[in-house]
Amino acid sequence: MKLSDINPKIITAAVVGFIAIVFIALVVSLFVRPAEEEDAAPAVASSSPQNQSEGVILTLPITVSFAEDLDTGQQANVSFTIQPGLDVLQEWTNAAVLQLALTQLPESSTTYTVTVLYKKRAIYSFTFTTTAETPEELTEAGRVQAEEDFLFAQEEKEFYKTYPWYGSIPIRTDDYVIVYNFEKEAFRISLTLGGNPLGAQIEAAKTRALDSLEAIGVDLNVYDYYVLID
Repeated sequence: MKLSDINPKIITAAVVGFIAIVFIALVVSLFVRPAEEEDAAPAVASSSPQNQSEGVILTLPITVSFAEDLDTGQQANVSFTIQPGLDVLQEWTNAAVLQLALTQLPESSTTYTVTVLYKKRAIYSFTFTTTAETPEELTEAGRVQAEEDFLFAQEEKEFYKTYPWYGSIPIRTDDYVIVYNFEKEAFRISLTLGGNPLGAQIEAAKTRALDSLEAIGVDLNVYDYYVLID
């Protein structure tokens, strides 16, 4: 059969159909994202607690930090699982950090696995093991520590009331070093003049040392001192 014997209408329909197919393919290539690009998952940069951490005291939220900012559409596709289960509240603190705030205390000496999912597919996982202390023990330890901190603060306050200049010593210069000797209840002034200093040099250095003590509020009528020549 010759081409001239084919009905022109059939040829026209075939050409129109071919053009339509090419046009549709072009539109699809322009406006439809490839599947692999559509499903590309964001990368996780780090987590807190870090992977395989031990002795963890979970007083702060679990956080997952992504390598780059996620838009709201991507954030909506992020989910997580925790095994064994823990009740948490999920919140994005910024475009790249997901925070899981605990609403219950974790079990002691327990290994938890956190899995981050994107579009229900796992993209990152990390584990941590909690401390051996129970929540009750941690609460009691915190109470005791708070009391000890308070007592220490009170003692420190009394100490600095008695020795208000203590935060300013030791005093170090090229000529002398001054410290306080609690056993002797006196300042020790060590002269570091080197060689064989003359009496006048020693007296001048001693005077400078005593001036520096008075400058930090030491009453030399109340506190004793002694001088050593290194």
